Amino acid sequence: RGVAQSDAEAVRWYRAAANEGNALGMANLAYFYNLGRHVEINPSQAADLILRAGRTGASEVRGDLTRETARELQMRLQASGHYQGAIDGVFGPASQTALQAYAEEHQS
Repeated sequence: RGVAQSDAEAVRWYRAAANEGNALGMANLAYFYNLGRHVEINPSQAADLILRAGRTGASEVRGDLTRETARELQMRLQASGHYQGAIDGVFGPASQTALQAYAEEHQS
């Protein structure tokens, strides 16, 4: 049976985990900002959290990114010198490879 599912509770716990430096908490909170689940859609915040998660060891993106979030992430990865492709909002293999390279270079 378990506990009733609550996006509000999930956001609260993921935010607390992210604030403690937990990569999974960051990645999951990014997912909520990406889709606007119980928080306002915020591609910039989602991209920030994805990159922070990468710096702490989680370089996989959870779920499909919206075009806006993918574009924001591609721009940041390009600015850091890790992504050379088009800023097209499609988070494909080249974008994922760039995120992994970013994560490996910036892991703390």
